[in-house]
Amino acid sequence: MVLLGAYGLNAIFNLAIGLLVARFLGPAEFGRFALALAFAAVAQLLVFDWLRLSALRFAPASESSGGAAASLNLAFAVLAGAGGALALILWVADVESPLAAPLLALSLGCAVANGLFDFRCARMRACFDDAAYARLMLAKNILGVALTVGAAVVTHSAQATLAGACIAMAAPAFLVRRKTARTLFSLSQLDMPLLRRSLAYSAPIVLAAALYAAIPLLNRAVIANSAGYAEAGYFALAHDVGSRLLAAIGAGLDVLLFQLAVRADDEKGRAAARAQVARNGVLIVSILAAAALGCWLVAPSLEAVFAPPEYHGPFAAHLERLAPGLFCQAVALFALSAIYQIERRTVPLLLAALLGLAVNAGLLAVVSSADPGLVAAAQSAAFAASALALLAFAPFVGAQAPPARDVAGAALALAAMFAATHPLRAFDPGATTLALQTTVGALVFGACALVFNLAGVRAALAVRIQRG
Repeated sequence: MVLLGAYGLNAIFNLAIGLLVARFLGPAEFGRFALALAFAAVAQLLVFDWLRLSALRFAPASESSGGAAASLNLAFAVLAGAGGALALILWVADVESPLAAPLLALSLGCAVANGLFDFRCARMRACFDDAAYARLMLAKNILGVALTVGAAVVTHSAQATLAGACIAMAAPAFLVRRKTARTLFSLSQLDMPLLRRSLAYSAPIVLAAALYAAIPLLNRAVIANSAGYAEAGYFALAHDVGSRLLAAIGAGLDVLLFQLAVRADDEKGRAAARAQVARNGVLIVSILAAAALGCWLVAPSLEAVFAPPEYHGPFAAHLERLAPGLFCQAVALFALSAIYQIERRTVPLLLAALLGLAVNAGLLAVVSSADPGLVAAAQSAAFAASALALLAFAPFVGAQAPPARDVAGAALALAAMFAATHPLRAFDPGATTLALQTTVGALVFGACALVFNLAGVRAALAVRIQRG
């Protein structure tokens, strides 16, 4: 529960910080800030994410062997040093790019800072060190409000705001310590076989995630180039709000559920792990579908209550078009990818991401890139193609299909939620309508999940009540 609380609080802070930064920077400057952050996300995934995945998947090796821990730490230090040096070179050389040189350099700094933060979080998760993990999340969020939002309020500059974000992401990794990770860097303990094994396991996953992140980066750059940074800002805010909501839910479930599959694989064998992944998948997809449907249903009220006035109109329109694709992306990342990770056959993840990027690029070549609405629709189609490809190929790697009863129960729960909440879209958008929509939707979906015993939720709830 500590992990869920930390993830929930982190999601709230991320949304609040994003909305406040958008409010104080304005659409055009926020468009530059969002484009720089999207570039940072791709750079971080390509360079650092394999270390995070290695810490999670090979947790026993990472913590029981000083050589393994030292190897991961040393690899991060080398890559971070190279990234920092490249950022400095780009700043001094003043290279030409869609982003000004200082913003480009700062985006690389953000990649290093967030890579450090995620690596520390992964080490804590792997050891089930929930208290230290929660402290790290809390420190990052407090600094994010103080430095990132503070810079936006004071300067109204994308560069200063990005610099504040860099510090807010990096500082907690040094402020929060944990007792079980004392190994630093030691060449004498370097374990090259572990690093090679980690790279072989992680490379397809990392490249796939980077390609997924490259799709919205490409689309933001296309919109900024054809319609201006203000239009890119409208698109980015809707995308960030929707993706952060779904990613927070998916990642929070992944924190709890994927390690259960890893543990089942280690202790009971591959068949038990496959069964656990199937149960996990039903629960994750059902909850993500309810959240995505909710985003579409409440978009007008969400805009009226939370979006800055300058973004009204484009925000709701973009969110409605992006919601199906964001759902497909979250399903691919947090439900379907677990199938391939537990089997250690991760190349299909890369192929599906390449398909999504190809679909996005092909549709952009056909539709007008000056129309952000068409770009949003193209992005949704791209993520849908990737998810469908992963689903179609899953049986060929030995994936266990979820029980038909659970699939039917999830579909009925979603249909009931839609039937109960869709008439509420006719109400005037606002806080009252938003509260009514979310309450009715959550109650109806939750009641149906209990009635249909979705993914064994009744038994899990009974255990929780008994323990309580």
